[in-house]
Amino acid sequence: MSHTTRDQKKLIVRVSKIQGQTNGLKKMLENEHECQDVLQQIAAIRGAVNGLMREVIKEHLIEHVVLEEDLTKREADLDVILKILDSYIK
Repeated sequence: MSHTTRDQKKLIVRVSKIQGQTNGLKKMLENEHECQDVLQQIAAIRGAVNGLMREVIKEHLIEHVVLEEDLTKREADLDVILKILDSYIK
């Protein structure tokens, strides 16, 4: 069982919160809120997305790298996650 399936409810709760934050940001922009409030909301969204990414990466590393017995699979999964991190950090 994939860790995203096993942790599905927890991850969906996080995504739902992010959706709520982005909906709030959209309303703020439609109703001309102060720049500082908009920036604070964007920062909150970024923090929530980073938290989601961190959680999925952590579980991926544990399941597919640390606990993987096959060295070839372990190296391949590590390579995948490093490429994803490179694109995420840009």
